[in-house]
This record gives sequence, C-alpha cells and structure tokens, in this order.
Amino acid sequence: MNLGMLLDRNARYLGGKTALVFEEQRPTFAELDRHVNRAANALYAAGLRKEDKLAAFLPNSLELYLLYWVAAKTGAVAVPLSTLLRGPGLASLLSDSESAALVASPGLAETVEAVGSQLSIPTERRFLTEKTGAPDGRAGGTPSRLLLTLPRRTQGSAPTTSTTSSTAAERRACPRASS
Repeated sequence: MNLGMLLDRNARYLGGKTALVFEEQRPTFAELDRHVNRAANALYAAGLRKEDKLAAFLPNSLELYLLYWVAAKTGAVAVPLSTLLRGPGLASLLSDSESAALVASPGLAETVEAVGSQLSIPTERRFLTEKTGAPDGRAGGTPSRLLLTLPRRTQGSAPTTSTTSSTAAERRACPRASS
C-alpha cells in the first residue's frame, strides 16, 4: 500500500469518523476522500501527470493539508511556496521548480495575477481553493477553476456526507492515482 491509498482505505472503513480537527472544522474521512478525489480528478483533467510538480501558494490551512493528499494520490510532487513571496521572487520560484500547476488561496489571487504573464504555468492549470466574487471561482481571470473546498462543519454538527450525493468520479481518484 502506498500513501495515496491510505485515505481511500480510511474512508472505506472509517468513513463517518472525524478525520482531523483544524480550527473549527471537523471533516470525516469520507468527506476528505471525496474532496481530495474531486481535486485530483480536476488536476488530471487539466493535464497534471505523475511526477509533475504541483505548486501550493497557500497559507496554513485545511486546503494545504488536502493538497498534500492530492499529491500523494496523483503521484505529483508538492511544491510548497511561502505566502510572503511577491513579484519576481514568486515567478522565479515557480519557474525554477518547473511546476506544472498552481493552487492558490483567493487572498493571493492578485499576487498570482501580477506575475501571470511571467509564468510558464498555463491559466487552465491555475486554481483557487474557494469561491470568490465571481460565480465560477475565478479571481481576476487568473486561476481558472475552483479546487479543494470543504463544507464548514463544527463539532456536534452532522456530517455532510449523509445529505450530499456524490458522483462516481468524486468517490474515486484519477486513473493514475493507484499506479
């Protein structure tokens, strides 16, 4: 068993159990697995392949944790970037790391947009972690898709897995995740 399969296993056998506590969020194993698979499939559809670099321009958050699971499931290499980076420093690190995709928080979308023309990462491989003002999750037209959103659930509230239907694609990872 590889690390990418561990979340699948825990979702299967411990699906309704709380997987972790981050601030007031308490997602279950099934919720984590579904959201990680959705993100893995979106990245795969955008062209991310095994051993590609996946840049994470995120603050410490649940979404950053999930992105590491996405990397494990897809075989991508996570490239964490400091949220303090700006301008040429950000562009240089993304170029030097040879990142094939970028995931940023909405609060950093303007920073990404400012160096967008200098990036070798195509716009269809620039993602946001949650919705912003635009209905499609875009911020300034730079990140192209919404990725890694989790419903807010606090201690004592019911898991959303019982009321939310998921598609078959959300329940399984992309084709190369098991290789």
